[in-house]
Amino acid sequence: MYAEKTANKDKGSNETKAIPVTSRGIGKDYSNGCFVCGYEFVDAQYIEAAKKRLEAHKEINIKEIERYLEELKTWQLLDNIAVFVDSKEDGEYIVTEMFDNKGARVDFRKQEPEWIQDKFGACPKHLENLIKLNEFITGSGTITKEMVDRARNWIPRR
Repeated sequence: MYAEKTANKDKGSNETKAIPVTSRGIGKDYSNGCFVCGYEFVDAQYIEAAKKRLEAHKEINIKEIERYLEELKTWQLLDNIAVFVDSKEDGEYIVTEMFDNKGARVDFRKQEPEWIQDKFGACPKHLENLIKLNEFITGSGTITKEMVDRARNWIPRR
């Protein structure tokens, strides 16, 4: 699917294919940063190392989950949007191509492979940008790079 979406991208254009998503709305979750400003809390290599250690095990055991959860405590509890996606590939495409790996992550659990979510975090300063992004997503049932960029650049009226 990823190759198909990349192939469908107009050459010389920033336009990307709209990917169907279902928003769970705005809530709170541990996040690796803000989708607008980054606001990173831990080194990205640290997070990747934790994920690789989990993936290295064919069977997930309680001790490994406990270690992983301890590492996640270094993340910050932020406002976020959780959306369901159709496939892990769609989720990865959204995170890498639409969010440029900034304040977004795929929540894929091997024990629940049919429940794939992407999560987009926002620091307190950019909560209104997150609300705007959720409006774009719920209004169309899809997400595009343009929606993400518009929400990132949106300036609330005061």
